[in-house]
Amino acid sequence: MISMIVYDKEILKRKQYWSDQFNMEPYFVSIPNDFQSETHVEEKASLSITIDATITNELLRVCKYSDMLIYTFLLTVSKISLYRYSSSQQLGIGVPSYDPVFKVIPVISRLESSQSYKEVLMEVKDNLKKAYINQDFPIDQLYAEGESSQTNDRPPWCKWVVSLDNIHDPTCIESEAIDVALMFARENEELRVRLLYNPTLYSESSIKLYVELYLRILKSILTNPSAGISEVKMCTEAEEKQMLIDCEGTLLDYDKNLTLAQLFERQVALHPEAIAICDEDRHLTYRELNEISNQWASVLRRKGVCTNQPIAIMLERTTELIIGILAVTKAGGFYVPISTDYPVERIQYILEDSGCLLALTEKRLFHNVDFKGQWIYLDRDEAKLESIANLPLQINANDLIYMIYTSGSTGNPKGVMIEHGSVHNMVIGHKKLYKDRLDSTDRFLVCTNISFDASSFEIWVPLLLGARLVMYANEKFDVERLANTMVQKEVTIAFIPPTLLSPLYTRFEESGMYFPLKKMFVGGETVKGSILENYFKLNSNLNIINAYGPTETTVTCSGYHYESRDFVDQHVSIGKPIVNTQIYLLNTEMQLVPRGVSGDLWVGGEGVARGYWNQPNLTAERFIDNPFRPGTKMYRTGDIAKRLLDGNLQFIGRSDHQVKIRGYRIEPGEIENQLRLHEDVRSALVLVKEDIQNEKYLCAYVVLDGEVTSNDLHNWLLRKLPVYMVPSTFVMVDDFPLTLNGKVDHRALPEPNGDKSTLQEKDAYCAPRSPLEHEIVELWKEVLQIEHIGVFDNFFALGGHSLKAITLTNKLTQKMGVNIPLSALFKHPTVADLSHMINAHQEPLNENLVLLNKGKQSFPPLFIVHGQGGGIMNFVYLTKELGTEYPIYAFQATGYDDGDSPEWTVEQMAAQYIAEMREIVPKGPYNLLGWSFGGMLAYEMTKQLEADGDTVSYLAVCDVKPFPRSEEKVLRANQAYDPLIRYALLQGLDENFLDGMSEAEQIKACQQRISDQLSDEVQLNQISHSKLRVLAINGLAVNKYQFKGSIQTDVHLFLALEDSLIQMSKPEKIAEMWSELTRGRIKLSLIDGNHYSMLEPPHVTQLVQNIHSQLREKTL
Repeated sequence: MISMIVYDKEILKRKQYWSDQFNMEPYFVSIPNDFQSETHVEEKASLSITIDATITNELLRVCKYSDMLIYTFLLTVSKISLYRYSSSQQLGIGVPSYDPVFKVIPVISRLESSQSYKEVLMEVKDNLKKAYINQDFPIDQLYAEGESSQTNDRPPWCKWVVSLDNIHDPTCIESEAIDVALMFARENEELRVRLLYNPTLYSESSIKLYVELYLRILKSILTNPSAGISEVKMCTEAEEKQMLIDCEGTLLDYDKNLTLAQLFERQVALHPEAIAICDEDRHLTYRELNEISNQWASVLRRKGVCTNQPIAIMLERTTELIIGILAVTKAGGFYVPISTDYPVERIQYILEDSGCLLALTEKRLFHNVDFKGQWIYLDRDEAKLESIANLPLQINANDLIYMIYTSGSTGNPKGVMIEHGSVHNMVIGHKKLYKDRLDSTDRFLVCTNISFDASSFEIWVPLLLGARLVMYANEKFDVERLANTMVQKEVTIAFIPPTLLSPLYTRFEESGMYFPLKKMFVGGETVKGSILENYFKLNSNLNIINAYGPTETTVTCSGYHYESRDFVDQHVSIGKPIVNTQIYLLNTEMQLVPRGVSGDLWVGGEGVARGYWNQPNLTAERFIDNPFRPGTKMYRTGDIAKRLLDGNLQFIGRSDHQVKIRGYRIEPGEIENQLRLHEDVRSALVLVKEDIQNEKYLCAYVVLDGEVTSNDLHNWLLRKLPVYMVPSTFVMVDDFPLTLNGKVDHRALPEPNGDKSTLQEKDAYCAPRSPLEHEIVELWKEVLQIEHIGVFDNFFALGGHSLKAITLTNKLTQKMGVNIPLSALFKHPTVADLSHMINAHQEPLNENLVLLNKGKQSFPPLFIVHGQGGGIMNFVYLTKELGTEYPIYAFQATGYDDGDSPEWTVEQMAAQYIAEMREIVPKGPYNLLGWSFGGMLAYEMTKQLEADGDTVSYLAVCDVKPFPRSEEKVLRANQAYDPLIRYALLQGLDENFLDGMSEAEQIKACQQRISDQLSDEVQLNQISHSKLRVLAINGLAVNKYQFKGSIQTDVHLFLALEDSLIQMSKPEKIAEMWSELTRGRIKLSLIDGNHYSMLEPPHVTQLVQNIHSQLREKTL
């Protein structure tokens, strides 16, 4: 049987301290990596600086005045600087230990932006003191047990370590596998700082940037300790000037007063007979397109369309779509694109919210919508007789061109208002992205749904360049047909959503078809360089732009011109701002963050939308005054990005998709990025799901390009991410379902089964094959809230995490009667593995439950619970008197025979005994009888059984009074280590009496003290040390236990007439105390004899007669 470890009191205190610290779920932080590496090099790079005498002397003065070690001050500055990088409130970093065994220990603090420097100094001072007091403990093992089987061979607090040479041994730092170490040393009146860092993770420039921030914070604290920790800017004035330059796209001057109608008409004048548009049925020249559009614009004017009037467009991707858009533009209104495949409810909502009085469509597309306005059918002849001349201009560049509805947090879409000038800037921006290689010879594929803003790129860029629009008619993406269209129509440029990149490449590569594209536009989601690299095999001269931009910034606000071999094993940069655009990365204090530091992405410039239609509050929240360019607006995208050392931007994820799971802030986009970097993963999507307990968990949907299992991906991610960021669930899909605009349709993804067991590859479900496996499966079901569990299922793959692991191991320990540490679960994560481990180390599970009488199967068993001494010999006469009808089992205390007694509470013992009882009778109703201390246990067992939905039909308690707990005794008894000593103190032993004794002498003295409390019938020399230990442990449990709550069943109360209970309190008073603990009845019976003799002849006959009649009454 696995040994149960009893810790020294001080060890227990240290363990509890560190458990509490890790329960804060700290983020062991470092500065952002410049490079991706899993290598911890022996030879570290170093950087040295000197803090001059003026600052050093001021530091010494402040520390002396504040009664604070200089090291505490320096550690605090490091914590605050790292907080400014990460914004993580629960922050942990490493400090050298004074113990040679435990070289580095964590110091964990909670920081908030509202705190002052002084407040943080005091907190870190206290945290540091407590960490050193409790340093003599295997902290890394405790942390590892709560964090699953990570492959890292070092604790996370070794990422960042701070030391001071006059109190720490620098060799212990230099030998550790750290990421960064700040090593301070006094030299005369100066302070020297030596930074050791891993050069495979960080560049020297990033380390220098950190040092500069550290020094600014240090000077700020010395100047004004009462200032807030977020007041110091992360960039110097010189750095901020450079950052503002990085934020700016090229400032390009052009005529910004022109409308899109005017710009289009210029192209008509330049290329009147050039083909403007073609679909499957026809093509139109620029002249023809302009004339037909003018006719329909005249119809709209005649129907009263005026400046900035919304007009709905519900058309498929045909020439009529472009005619309708141009007609609305020329008439002076702005178009509201609505997909023809939208549900009726969504169409109606958009029509009503936008206030459209006119809607352009075709008769065959008419939807049965309760539209109060007028439908205009472009497949009718209504415009045939109208003038083909250009209409007089009624609008300017500041008027609206379109309003696209995007998903809203309220569940209803919101309208984004875009002006003519913004689209004009977008067109010029794309031309510059392609280095002026876009011109009238290009053929643009129009394949995006009109309700998606990329359609604006596909439509307006070619129209304003005099190029050709090739309309892809299918509303649904069909890769084969899409490829055929591209070849047949000789398309030279196309927007390809990342989800189509791999299948489209595969189609061309496998078919051997000619690849016509000369330019490719990618955007909407992150894309891996290796995927783009494939396209150079189809055309080595291909120009690829990876673009970024929310709808609110007019399609594109930044772009990266991808060259071959860029970002092959990484996600492609989103580049730099396009012309006349600014992109700012800001922290929560709206300060610019340095290169390499992630921040909220804000966009300013010509492309920023006017705002949200009829939502002034939301507009004011998301579109704010630009503090860097007064008089202009900037938009908060809700995205997170960082600026790379070369000035290009790296998209990280959505800030408003961040979730908090078990206290951790998680960005699913970061997990997706890592998954997509796996060589066998084509694409990935991570969503947050809820199980039936309403507990959130991460679910990864994965499209594969090779042979890989979810366990492989799980283990691979453990090497890349903290365990709390690794999805507990993986769903493999053939491909992602797409919306009309080519994005992943979340609603169409297969929903994980409630049991989550389908989320891992199971060769075949294997049911429990033994009683032990069955018990383990039942506990897993209880903890994970999953119904379908096989013996080869992995606990963590089914949604298990550190908190559930703790719960499970506690239940397993109680159920099996063996100590199962958290580490065992991580080493044996399946039911089969756990069962094998337990069988290999464990005696029969029910060794403590002894069958006293076989009885008859037709009668329900009676379970008897032992007294404080733990033995069952007291019940021999009781069993004999009850006869042969009832099966009788008795619980003997764990460790009664071998002394290996767990120091359990009454609640834990009750849970253990219930588990053992269910091995015999899986389901109630149960019959319970407890004598003395056993009556307390039987009551607690009843309470737990009822809480679990089970029933107790018979509960008998013999000579038990529900005493209140003694807090004074608890306090005094907890000052000693051994249970025998603590129990003797509870019995009134003066603790001063033990001074000067060895532990062996103390225990012997306490044994004698306990013997003085025993009855005359029990002598000390009759009791082994193991049994005396059980007596003491149970006595401690009695003292800690509180009778509280209320049970449902009747209580059959037996009191001994000659016992001290009766002498101290009247029987009716004791019965009244019990009545407060049950909603059932109290049935009081007085038995001759005392506390012990009531179980012996002749008095036991009277007791049994009562029990027998009561049991038969329950049975009948």
